[in-house]
Amino acid sequence: MGSSQSKDLQQIAAPATSPAQAATNANGSNKNDESRNEERRKQKAANDKSSQLTGFDLVQYNCRKKKRRYDQCYKKWYGSTFTVGQLDKDAREDCDDLFEAYQHCILMGMKKDRDRRGVGKANEDSAIGTFEAELEYENDDE
Repeated sequence: MGSSQSKDLQQIAAPATSPAQAATNANGSNKNDESRNEERRKQKAANDKSSQLTGFDLVQYNCRKKKRRYDQCYKKWYGSTFTVGQLDKDAREDCDDLFEAYQHCILMGMKKDRDRRGVGKANEDSAIGTFEAELEYENDDE
């Protein structure tokens, strides 16, 4: 075969690509990858539990890691000291800081939810009312 016939066969055997396809393939991505990625993002958002929750359920979900840390600390203290009759005050105080962080998370989430919904001022005797008053007091000091 001559060299011109060989070139013709190579052109016939090679898949036809447009300049846009060649550029897309050269970049390593194409529209199919983009659409798959967009579909994955949509599916992830639909599966994201926090996007399906409202009110206190959402607050609890957002504070779950702080609660888990506190629960682990408390179980360790309760199981290793309290139940065996050793009242290790320092170990319990370590858990107090974790509880305060969890409590602050819950109360702040409740406040934000109340603000978002436009609910009036909380009763001063309630936990959220006391928390809101403390926040106002702290803001007044600044």
